[in-house]
Amino acid sequence: MQEYLEKIRSVQNNLLCFLDDLKNAEENYQNLLAILEDLHIHDDKNELNSFLRLIIKISNNYHRSSNFFDKISQILQYLKADIQKYFSNHEIFNIAKSNKRILLYFTEEKLITFDEYIVQKITSEKYVSMLYPQYFTPEIQPFINEKWFSQYFKEFDGIFKDKYNIEKYLSENFYDQRKIGENDAKICELIRKDQIKEFIIFINTNNYDIKTTLSPSIYETNNFLLKQKFKSITLIEYAAFFGSIQIFKYLQNEGINLTPSLWFYAIHGLNPEIIQILEDKHIE
Repeated sequence: MQEYLEKIRSVQNNLLCFLDDLKNAEENYQNLLAILEDLHIHDDKNELNSFLRLIIKISNNYHRSSNFFDKISQILQYLKADIQKYFSNHEIFNIAKSNKRILLYFTEEKLITFDEYIVQKITSEKYVSMLYPQYFTPEIQPFINEKWFSQYFKEFDGIFKDKYNIEKYLSENFYDQRKIGENDAKICELIRKDQIKEFIIFINTNNYDIKTTLSPSIYETNNFLLKQKFKSITLIEYAAFFGSIQIFKYLQNEGINLTPSLWFYAIHGLNPEIIQILEDKHIE
């Protein structure tokens, strides 16, 4: 048992190393594959299931580097044939359902086909609150009829004039934006990239209130942010979440209060300067 736990720990460490290290990506990737081979992951459904769930957990909660999902996709592509071999359509969905971005990957790779069971799931209250139906509009389009609309799509009534052709209301960049998987608002993009000069120009030009909270985006795939439902996420919290130290300091200097909730965002953001500021200011 101890030997097995050490092996699993090694899998996790090598996976995180691959996701974090930008300089030695190929070497780290080969190290990860060697450990997976040692686990006989191609021949053991249980090991594959455990590893896929580890990927989902990390994807849900880990700080994302610029090519985070490219690396996740690379791993999943390596395992694609095994996933098809061992898991049914609904099993794959149930493994990935907590992560919109990976669910999209499985859909695009034809590992998941949307059916009534899946549509019922993602139009239930839990997933509606995280904007799954809007994110997967093209996939649920074939299932929209009077019965489905009245039962599951009441929130669309009044938004879409043509109930049975929702897809035509999608924005031109819908498919690109949902692959990016981030809030598509311009101010959010500036914060994520920590573009302080452009950020200041944007808020001054648009008379933007820096005390405002963010509006929801159907493209958002960060689970922590989705679960906040964007009811109270401030610009400084969003900056802390992405480790954007320049914009964080600017907002602080402009009189934005530092609150205890920032700790959750700062820990995810992994920026030691932001964490140090919270400590120095004795934010509990």
